[in-house]
Amino acid sequence: ICMKEFKIIVDGEEKTAELVTRLYSEELGLEYIYYYIKEENDNDDTEKELYASRIISEDDEHDKIIPITNENENKIAFKMFSTMYNKVSNEVGGE
Repeated sequence: ICMKEFKIIVDGEEKTAELVTRLYSEELGLEYIYYYIKEENDNDDTEKELYASRIISEDDEHDKIIPITNENENKIAFKMFSTMYNKVSNEVGGE
């Protein structure tokens, strides 16, 4: 699987991240990006932690990634991801 890579600052250090997906909630008016931090010793079997950040569009060509520092917003972002994941899984699985 080839995922789009991008640079992100984590704890003041630039890291390479791999995009999983972006989700937008019309109801909340919020967009989130979900990604993994790529480590040098990663391979396909390496367990990775999923991160979420808020996306703010600055103009037609540029988006700003805003780290989620509020636990409540983090719960909202991951509930949104979980809901979409379950919906897609059910559609693919034919349930």
